[in-house]
Amino acid sequence: MKRSEYPTIGRRAVVSALAIAASSITGLNAQIAGLATPARNAVSAPPLASRLNSWERALLASTGDHFQTTGKERTTFTGQLTRAGGPDAAVTITREIPDKILIAGGTASGRAVAFAGAGDASPTSLSESDKDLLESLLLDTPDLFFLGKTQGVAYRLIGSHFRADDGSTPRYAGPWYDVYELTVPLEARGDRGFRFKIFAFDTSTGLLASVRYQLARGATRVAVTVEYSGWRQQAGQAVPSVIRRVENGVEAWRISVNAVAFTPAVSDGAFRP
Repeated sequence: MKRSEYPTIGRRAVVSALAIAASSITGLNAQIAGLATPARNAVSAPPLASRLNSWERALLASTGDHFQTTGKERTTFTGQLTRAGGPDAAVTITREIPDKILIAGGTASGRAVAFAGAGDASPTSLSESDKDLLESLLLDTPDLFFLGKTQGVAYRLIGSHFRADDGSTPRYAGPWYDVYELTVPLEARGDRGFRFKIFAFDTSTGLLASVRYQLARGATRVAVTVEYSGWRQQAGQAVPSVIRRVENGVEAWRISVNAVAFTPAVSDGAFRP
């Protein structure tokens, strides 16, 4: 079957699938909250590409080689974070594969937010707002998608070449998306259980376009979309210009990325502020 002949599923269908999946979160969490998080494996042994299927390897090739090359394990983003109704704040986001992060600047508390990897319990003391920021910048990412098979993430390919409209646009010419559903552990938030997330990759570029899911905030159900745009090449790696979080259709915050650096992993305690 040619790619142009793939069944088209519009945004409504994808959102509907997400809603159905989200409706079962409570029951699933009750069943598996007590299960231990699977042990992590070294990122380089075996090679990452050997853990991915052919579709995922094609997506991986679009990102550059920093997930597989020694000396590029740590990524540092610097830029501006703008919250809804608030001023801009300088922010520095440092990530080290597979699962470490430090966010300095732009947090609701004014203090640095960090997760030092498997077994770190520090996120339990964070506000919900800073947990949401941490989740988006660590779990709603290409890093989580490609490295998640070492972090207890379950994958389901929904399909390829999905339309972004409801199917009614005459001679629709794009964009098109490859869509996955992931079941992601919430240990990085300091929470138990899992969350269903829909990852949509641009079919033409292979780069992450958005991550969608639902969460409960008190008695309110919140539809979250984390969007990536303005992808560009830097030092042979694909990096976004804007990372944006939208809740129930309203922008919660956006990060305008000014610079990105790729450096080796360092045992310097940076992820324990």
